[in-house]
Amino acid sequence: MSVSAGKWTKYQLMKKDKCLHKHLPETLLFNNKNYKFFERHFTEFIFKPCMGRQGKGVLFLSQTNDDMVIHEETKTISLLKEEVYQWLLKRQKYYGPHILQERIPLALMEGSIFDLRVMVQRKSSFSHWNVTGMLARVGAKSFMITNTPKELLPAEAAIKKSTISGNTTQIIKKIEEVALQSVKQLEGAYSERNMMGIDIGIDQKGGVWIIEANLLPSVALFNKLDDKSMYNKIISYKT
Repeated sequence: MSVSAGKWTKYQLMKKDKCLHKHLPETLLFNNKNYKFFERHFTEFIFKPCMGRQGKGVLFLSQTNDDMVIHEETKTISLLKEEVYQWLLKRQKYYGPHILQERIPLALMEGSIFDLRVMVQRKSSFSHWNVTGMLARVGAKSFMITNTPKELLPAEAAIKKSTISGNTTQIIKKIEEVALQSVKQLEGAYSERNMMGIDIGIDQKGGVWIIEANLLPSVALFNKLDDKSMYNKIISYKT
């Protein structure tokens, strides 16, 4: 029987692993009870469609005393708190089931947020998994997420330019460990996959957070880097 490729299903699978649990932001399926929980416990959080891709339909919510400010790409609207749940419910009817996710305060690079796309591949279902590429997506100005990056660059270069405290080599090693463990945890449910993309966020202290796992990650991003070595390595695994 096939397993859903949705974000909620993949989150639940990864959460079963004790090592991964501490790297996962609080995430719940959107409903009235869970929305109230997030409203009580988080000043900022994310609302995203379970089956969305490339950041489409993702909202960033931040609350003040009486209002909730909702960001989508460069657009912003403000609603009274008592209006927000029904507004999100109508949106869910259009995009399908959603999750609520704790917003991790990501480190900044030159004033912009960034996250990492980590490619994990194997030659066949009998081979070992390997990290074959890792790049940083730097968010465009005024964007709260990185689905429309203003810049792509190797992960190590971004970390060195960022506000992250900690040893870059150790942080990279931890990212690789988390990405590999994520894929190993997911492979039982998605055994036909030989490539996954793990989206990773890093906080100011160098803490590593799993934003989500992608079963059909874009290879094209890596071809946009000046150095094509990672792209060539990724392609070599696919042939």
